Amino acid sequence: MLVLLCAVAGLDPMLQVLPWASVPSAVGVLTCQVLAAMAVIVFFRKHPMKVSRWRSLFAPVISAAVLTFFLWQMITHVQLLSGLPAGPSYALAFSVLAAGFLASIYAFHLRFRSPQRFAQLSSLVRLQ
Repeated sequence: MLVLLCAVAGLDPMLQVLPWASVPSAVGVLTCQVLAAMAVIVFFRKHPMKVSRWRSLFAPVISAAVLTFFLWQMITHVQLLSGLPAGPSYALAFSVLAAGFLASIYAFHLRFRSPQRFAQLSSLVRLQ
């Protein structure tokens, strides 16, 4: 469907449409990986188990650091990824981070201002 719309609009899907989807998705996936590595550390701090320090601390810290470096490099060189000028490239990259930040603020707001509603959201996640 997207290719058909591009053909009607006279756009090249690979050069004029793909960057608008690839940059946010690449930044989003790498950001989620960084957060997952950090979540492992927090989880094992809150729930001590008989797991080696390598698995519960060192490997996740190394992973988070390396993935953060890759994320930094991706954002720093986002023009290479997108093929767009600097302004739109950085806007695409930071739009994902901004959306995640705003969602986090809303989650904290719900957690402390409306714990019952927050608990309902948590139960929905557990059902999946």
